[in-house]
Amino acid sequence: MDEEEAIPMPPQMDPTMAMRAMALSAVGDFMLFLGVIFVLLGVANFTTDFLKIKGSGEFSVGLALIAFALVLLMRSRLSIPKAAARRPAAHKPKEAKSDAYR
Repeated sequence: MDEEEAIPMPPQMDPTMAMRAMALSAVGDFMLFLGVIFVLLGVANFTTDFLKIKGSGEFSVGLALIAFALVLLMRSRLSIPKAAARRPAAHKPKEAKSDAYR
């Protein structure tokens, strides 16, 4: 008789290790967020000091962020139809004829 090979199962992660990994990931995301805020504040202060116009740094950084967000939104808008085309279509059940049940 043919013997079936055992399918190797992926290693299971300990639940405490998974929680620790998620917590470290959340802390890393938070620190990255704070770092980006401080970098943007520094760029805004530098621009204000360089141009000697009060508020010019915040204005220019705000415009740059808006432009960056628009570019990201346009790229994601273009990639959504490609992702939808790759996804298999949902199976629609056939409608039963009304005469079939009589």
